[in-house]
Amino acid sequence: MNGKPEAQDWPGADRDWLQDLEGSAPILLIAPHGGHAGQAARARLHPRINDLHTAEITRELSRRLDASALINAAMDRNALDCNRVEEVARKAPWMLARLAERVERIAHRHGRVLIVVIHGWNVIQARIDFGLGARLVNGRLQPVSSAHITASERFINGPLAHLCARLEAQGIVPSFGLRYPAAGRQNLLQVFTPRFHQSRLEPLRALARLAAGGVIDAVQMELSVALRWPGALRDTTIGLIADAFSQPRSLQPAAAPMVIARPHNDAIGTRKASKATSAPSRFGLEFFDPSCAIGVMASVDLFGGGGARAIMLLPDGRVALCTAEGKLHLRRNRIIRGPIELCADGRQVSVQFSGPVLIVPDAAAYLRMERALATGGVDRADLRCTLELEQCTGPICFGPQFFTIGRRRAGFGRAGGTMVLEGIRRPLSAVGRVGVSMLGQAERPFASRASLWGYFNGQAPPQAVEARLEHTPHQTRVESGLMLTGNASTQCRVERLHTAAWSPGSAPRSIEAVLSHGLRTTRILARPRIFMALSRPGPAGSRVFTSLGFAHFEMDDTAGAGMFECSTSVGASIVASWQSAPGEG
Repeated sequence: MNGKPEAQDWPGADRDWLQDLEGSAPILLIAPHGGHAGQAARARLHPRINDLHTAEITRELSRRLDASALINAAMDRNALDCNRVEEVARKAPWMLARLAERVERIAHRHGRVLIVVIHGWNVIQARIDFGLGARLVNGRLQPVSSAHITASERFINGPLAHLCARLEAQGIVPSFGLRYPAAGRQNLLQVFTPRFHQSRLEPLRALARLAAGGVIDAVQMELSVALRWPGALRDTTIGLIADAFSQPRSLQPAAAPMVIARPHNDAIGTRKASKATSAPSRFGLEFFDPSCAIGVMASVDLFGGGGARAIMLLPDGRVALCTAEGKLHLRRNRIIRGPIELCADGRQVSVQFSGPVLIVPDAAAYLRMERALATGGVDRADLRCTLELEQCTGPICFGPQFFTIGRRRAGFGRAGGTMVLEGIRRPLSAVGRVGVSMLGQAERPFASRASLWGYFNGQAPPQAVEARLEHTPHQTRVESGLMLTGNASTQCRVERLHTAAWSPGSAPRSIEAVLSHGLRTTRILARPRIFMALSRPGPAGSRVFTSLGFAHFEMDDTAGAGMFECSTSVGASIVASWQSAPGEG
């Protein structure tokens, strides 16, 4: 498209960014976030991420279903968010008029209309989250807060239930409102219910009248990265959706239908889930093979509505990443979220993972999530690695007591296993650590922070160290250090933990630490070998930039290997100057 997606004269703006397709089926497809980041994204401290590849997927579904479609093919959602009702009403009211006209025309022609709103979910695991204004709780579909459920029981327990069954058969996980229930009043899906019957805007009142007449079924589909990027999984997903929605009324109800709770007024519904007061505790396995310069981080959030992740850093600067969400399963000696599984039994801890990954060619691209996603491609990876603990603060077992004592457990040792990526099998002989992940520590406001762990096996017995130092905004120090030799652990004072100069998107050339314990002083030098850059929202309107990776270590005269992290918290004005720098996209 060659429109002007960031023009501010909305009523008379060039509208070429909105692709309007005509079809003969009683279906309207909508892709609200199919554009790409532009100047509006660069102007934000915390830009929203556009739903990459949803425009192409919607076009393909329109072709297969002979369905009408409204596709945002170029508009950056940071300039105009087409999924937010009031924002559209304020900046592009003509879009609401076109939407209502489309729905009225299809309903008049067929007596019914199916509306499918296609979004992107930036979890990488193969899954779809269906938004209906509700969440599935113990087999019962319940409205969230004052939301209206947006589809009929016939549709939910018919075409949608059949689609879910076929997705599961292909290894694609369906869920209902797990992350995106489409329940907020400003969510576009809610205009296809009677919720806006008293709106000041006639297009919204017209849609509410149609919905009250029972002629509209509407569903929001959040497609994960693995299902949107070109490849076999995307082709399979498009085929399953097209088959399920091509003859929706010919399908029989599901054998085990969901019970649907429909409140009689807007005041009834499930309460909003309270937000966690702190980040979930993140427990995992980290290991580094210094001979081939491959590092792996695999972790699972233990509490709250968390997730899991497997991150593989490669020697050529690439990163392969899988993120997953869903229910936490605790079985005998195993913790599982999605395709990521940790198994522990005393002195042995292992990780298993098999599934799609996003491979990004430049790990520094993660400074801007959309740029990283746009440059990546989806492949499949398999990981099997076991860590034999040689130093630990206690046996690690995923039993009933683990969730109370797990935060205090840490262990180090040798790791062995295999990684299969891009069809290439790579043997691994690594040093590793198990415990609370380096980025799973309690978060608090800080100005700068550095962390490391190192394992040294050239001594008898071998040794391991951990160190962390934060400087708060008021320049006070928060530090912790630990040295392990066999089963003996010693708390250390971190006298110094200094990183050489670095900037966002790079790693420091070296990190120096000085630890004191009793009358002994230990000096450590880490030289980063592989890393990835991260950027995330911080407290008080700041942004946190992190360099995270693996390094070669020296402790006194002993060589070792391990991991490092350094972070800085930056104010909005500095971020804005960086983001507006020439050549930044």
